[in-house]
Amino acid sequence: MDKKFLNQLEEIIEEKVKLDKNFNKYKNWDSLSMLSIIILIQNTYKINLSNKEINKAKNFKGLCKLIEKRK
Repeated sequence: MDKKFLNQLEEIIEEKVKLDKNFNKYKNWDSLSMLSIIILIQNTYKINLSNKEINKAKNFKGLCKLIEKRK
């Protein structure tokens, strides 16, 4: 995951991204942030992920692995 993408994630969740921190531990984690991240991934990597797939990843480390696997 590149620095620009991480910065965009931090803008969405309005908090510093910690790769091992579970999504639901972020104060601003909600359906809108999930949708924003789905759109960011679509625009950045041309990958379509469902909210179910993202939830299954559990954290940004898992999300990185999922993105790399789907590239």
